[in-house]
Amino acid sequence: MNAKTYKHKKTGKLYWVITDNFMFKQDGKWLEELVLYQALYPNPDGMYFARTKEDFEENFEKVK
Repeated sequence: MNAKTYKHKKTGKLYWVITDNFMFKQDGKWLEELVLYQALYPNPDGMYFARTKEDFEENFEKVK
């Protein structure tokens, strides 16, 4: 995956994948291989989100 537009399968809302190699540290341990993505609409919950690659691939589809 690279910087592409994806659609959430249930809501149809659009997102832009920033990276599929995101990581962050929690409780002294690195969580790796996450997908960092950005909402392409005004979202009151925030602009940026992260999921595991498995979860992302299950819930989003690439926009052609």
